[in-house]
Amino acid sequence: MLFLVGAILFWGFSNFFMKLARGHLDSVSAMGWQALGGLFPLLTLLIYQGLNISFDKVGSTWAFFGGLFIASGGYLFLQSLGTVKISIAMPFSALNVLVTAFLGVFLLRESLTTMQIAGVVLMVGGAMLLGVSGGK
Repeated sequence: MLFLVGAILFWGFSNFFMKLARGHLDSVSAMGWQALGGLFPLLTLLIYQGLNISFDKVGSTWAFFGGLFIASGGYLFLQSLGTVKISIAMPFSALNVLVTAFLGVFLLRESLTTMQIAGVVLMVGGAMLLGVSGGK
């Protein structure tokens, strides 16, 4: 759970920093600097592991597509920060959980409890309320 809390904090600050960057840079430049910043923890972890990175044809392909999609989504998110408040964009973008949950349920045959479904409904409702105000 501690790792999850850390991830939430780091992602939250990351998006805040990117909103600040978008005030001074175009989306592609901001994304480039973000990628360079992301190399530091990656290289640190690789050195810590003795520069050992695993390869598996299937796993590496899925991870590659994960990177492709996260970078593409990151670009679109940065574009949105040019016209949308971070306090609106970030919670609204959290609806990506719906896509992941949908894929998990329908393609991986995972199940959701009633409480989890209620949480998804509340997320959608919250995002819709945030979206009503929209704009800068």
